[in-house]
Amino acid sequence: MHELGIATGVLDSVVSVAKEQNCLRVKQIDVVVGKKAAIIDEMFEEAFNALKELDDYKLCKDAIIKTQLAEGRDVYIDKIEVEQED
Repeated sequence: MHELGIATGVLDSVVSVAKEQNCLRVKQIDVVVGKKAAIIDEMFEEAFNALKELDDYKLCKDAIIKTQLAEGRDVYIDKIEVEQED
């Protein structure tokens, strides 16, 4: 199940950026998934939801993930919506 590895990579990247920017929490993550990446959307979302409960990803605990299909094999983070201090 490579969806778990990809979800881990997405969360690692998002948490890294969120910490650098002193964010309070991540609200939404938009990911573009290439049709040839062979990712099963339901499994990817399941892996994401399980991982975000871990302490390492507490900034993403309440985040939702949205995926958009595209041509090719690439998988990348398109947008991160966060909450920051005023």
